Amino acid sequence: MNKTALTKTAYNEIITEQNFTPEEVLPFLTKRGHFMSVQLGITRELERLGYDITDKQHLLTAFEKLLNESKLIDKANARKWLIGGNLPSAKSKHNVPIKLCFIFRLKGTEALEFLYKVCRVNGFNFRRAKDVVYFYCLENDMSYEQATNLIDRYNNYEPQSQYIPSDATKRTHALRSTFGNLQIMAETTFFDLLCANKRNFIGYSETAHSEFKRLHDKLKTKLKDEIDDYYKYVKHAGIDKDAGGEIEVDFSDGINDGVNVFKEILYVFDKIFNSNNKKTDTPFADIVRNFPQVELLRKILRVPSAATDIATDTARKIFILVFFADYDLDPPPNEKFGDFVYALNSTLDECGYAPLYHANPYDWLIQKCAKSLDILDPTEDDNPLELYNDILGLLAEQEL
Repeated sequence: MNKTALTKTAYNEIITEQNFTPEEVLPFLTKRGHFMSVQLGITRELERLGYDITDKQHLLTAFEKLLNESKLIDKANARKWLIGGNLPSAKSKHNVPIKLCFIFRLKGTEALEFLYKVCRVNGFNFRRAKDVVYFYCLENDMSYEQATNLIDRYNNYEPQSQYIPSDATKRTHALRSTFGNLQIMAETTFFDLLCANKRNFIGYSETAHSEFKRLHDKLKTKLKDEIDDYYKYVKHAGIDKDAGGEIEVDFSDGINDGVNVFKEILYVFDKIFNSNNKKTDTPFADIVRNFPQVELLRKILRVPSAATDIATDTARKIFILVFFADYDLDPPPNEKFGDFVYALNSTLDECGYAPLYHANPYDWLIQKCAKSLDILDPTEDDNPLELYNDILGLLAEQEL
C-alpha cells in the first residue's frame, strides 16, 4: 500500500459512522498493515533509491551495504530495523534517525516526515541550532560531515548581543520563519544568520511548557469540581462514600497528589507498565511506546525544557492525551470532530510538535475516540475517555 492509500484508509476508518465499541475498534487497530512501520518506511525509501524490494533477503543485504558505505551507521542495525521492526534509537548522541535522512538523501521537508512518521521522533526543533543546520544541509544536498563541520564552527562563535526571553519576535514561529526558505540561501548567508540568532536558540519551546501548565490547571479544576459534586450527591443520598464507585477512587487520589490529576485517564497503564511483555512489533507496543509515566508530567510542569522532548515523541504523546482529555471533559458548544483535529494540530504546531498522522496507531486511536463524540449517545454516559481506556484495556489483555 502506498503512502497516500495508507493514510486515506486509516482516515476513512476514523470517520466511519460505524465501529465505535471497543470490540469493533480492535480489529482495525490490531492489524499492522493498517499503519506505518519502520520496515515499511525504510523499504519505501530504498525503493525510491532504485533498490529491488521484491526479494527481502536481497534488500537486507543491499541495506547493510548502504549503511556500511555511509560510514555513519553500523550495518548490524539493518536487520534490527528492516526485519525486527525496532525503531532507530533517537536517545543517543549519534543522531541515528538524522543520519538515516542523510543516507536516504532526503530533502528537509521529506526528512521531517520520515522522522515523525517512520522513526517516531518529533522532527526538527527550530529552537535548536543543530536541528536548523541539519535541515539546511538536507535541503541543499549537503553531507552529514558538512553539517557537523557547520555545527562545530557555530559552537565556536561567541555572540555579542544578549538574548531577551520575553521578546515575542524570538518565539519558535519567528525562528521558523527566519530559517524557512533555506534552499535558496547561500552557506555564508545562512551561517551569518545562524550566528546572529545564537542567543535565541534556547533548545525548547516556552509555548509548549505554558500550554501544558494551562491544560493541567484547567483539568485539575474541572476534575475537582466533579469530585465536589459527587461528594455532595453522596451526602445528599446518604450513600457510603467509600462504596461510591470509580470517580471517588480514581479522581480524588489524583487531586490530592496535586500533579497526577490524570489517574482516571491513565488507570489502564498500571497493567501496561507492570507487564513483562517486551515484544516491539505489535500494535500495542506502538501505542504505548515512549509513553510517559506521571514523573515526566511532574518534570514537564516544573522544568520548561522537559516539555520539548527532543529524543522521542514522549512529551508529544502526553500533550495529545491532555488536550484530548480537556476536549472530552469540557467540549466547546457544537464542537465537532473536525474542529477538534484543527484545534489540536494548530496547538501542536505552536508548541513545536509534529501534527497528527492518521497512519500512526497512537494518533489514530486518539482521533477515533474523539470522533465518538459525533457518534455516541451522550444520554448513555458514553464518552471518548471511557472508550480510550476500554480499548487500551482490551489491548493489554490480549498482550499480557
